[in-house]
Amino acid sequence: MNILIISQYYFPEKFRINEIVNFLSKIPGNKLTVLTGQPNYPQGIIYDGFENKFNKTTISNIELVRLPIVPRGKKNNPINLALNYLSFMIRASIYLKKNDDVFDIIYIYGVSPLTQLFPAIKYQKNKSKIILNLYDLWPLTLKHRNIFLYFIIKKIIISWYKKCDLIICTSQGFIDYLLKNNIPSNKLVYLPQAIDHLQENGNSNLNFDNFQKLFNSKVYFIIGNIGKVQNNLQVVKVFSHLGDEFKLAFFGDGSSKSKLKKFVTKNYLSNKVFFYPYTPIEELLLLSKEINLQGLILSFIQNEHLNLTIPARFQSYLLFEKPIISFSSGEVSKMVKLNSLGFVNESNKITDLVKTIIECGKLDITEMLKYQNSIKEFSKQFKKDIIYNKLYSYFF
Repeated sequence: MNILIISQYYFPEKFRINEIVNFLSKIPGNKLTVLTGQPNYPQGIIYDGFENKFNKTTISNIELVRLPIVPRGKKNNPINLALNYLSFMIRASIYLKKNDDVFDIIYIYGVSPLTQLFPAIKYQKNKSKIILNLYDLWPLTLKHRNIFLYFIIKKIIISWYKKCDLIICTSQGFIDYLLKNNIPSNKLVYLPQAIDHLQENGNSNLNFDNFQKLFNSKVYFIIGNIGKVQNNLQVVKVFSHLGDEFKLAFFGDGSSKSKLKKFVTKNYLSNKVFFYPYTPIEELLLLSKEINLQGLILSFIQNEHLNLTIPARFQSYLLFEKPIISFSSGEVSKMVKLNSLGFVNESNKITDLVKTIIECGKLDITEMLKYQNSIKEFSKQFKKDIIYNKLYSYFF
């Protein structure tokens, strides 16, 4: 099977598409072409060792085509970001227009803002089957930022959705939204994101001395992007109302990290709230065995799009087999509540959120074991081999 994969992001950038390509490449008879940009996420500059120009390489049965693009820029300026997305869309369109290859499948890795979908639709040849794997519900993301722009772009994107042969949705909420916008139900399927049941690496270089302040405390993790939509400031304020035995540890980077660190310093919370760089999940699992990890916090601002989204960090959190604390509304909170995975608090009031953290901190060994067993059972459906084999079945 000749498969074209269109994704603005690809290795060494850290996205799920890397695993998907790896899985598809191992299936006998598959020939893959990956159409992508030059790596620059999240730093905003082209990675060392890469040049911002067209190049094509072949590794086994994968032909990797990298296109020059406008980098995101270090400050995530809206104009820079727009140029970044549009440059990939235009370059990919030009490449496909000139390319004579005929593909059985065109698979689009659908993260915002879905500009990578346009080249597939515009330059589809020989009625290739177009499969969109939808991870972000665009343009609903825009609605809380610019309502006028949202309605303009919505008409365009909905027309693109209708031209896909299949849309694989990572949240049931996405399907509900698309049905309301007249996307035929026979084009929609639900398939959640996969998780890896990782094995702790005994040869890890993790230095526990860097985490001494987390020992002998009730610790809560927040892992992943530290941006505005994660509502992290509200979570930090919660910990300002808790005793010194409660600690909050961030692992990751993002546009709000520097402002958040300033707030922590200004409000004398440096003994409770700690910031660490991106750390591989395998190492965080090792760390969690050495400290008293009480739970993992998943927080979002109130937003229609975010309520429908199940972020990748949710599946990562399941690996820890500790209570998940959802400070949000929507699909994630439904999952946590219905499957006894932890605690849900949809309130935005500090006092209510404080009570939830304290309640989680009081769990004894027996209660923790109940959550652990619930999470183990729930996680079975997200195993990588199950998810990716199901994904591949949709190619036929």
